[in-house]
Amino acid sequence: MRLGIVAALVAGLGTGTAAAQDAGRGLELAETWCVQCHVVAPDGQGTDVGPAFAAVAGKDEGVLRAWIIVPH
Repeated sequence: MRLGIVAALVAGLGTGTAAAQDAGRGLELAETWCVQCHVVAPDGQGTDVGPAFAAVAGKDEGVLRAWIIVPH
């Protein structure tokens, strides 16, 4: 189920108003599902089992898609 949610988040990456509106929902999903293994917010909420979101935030979309799908 997590893979499906993460894949849906990645598929929705893009620019424009729709992406900006979905950012809040993406954060909610990350704080629900991803926080179990990753630090997802600047306040340090999460664990260090996997890399922090801040560490992968600068990756290009192709690298990010591969990173999300392969290890999960």
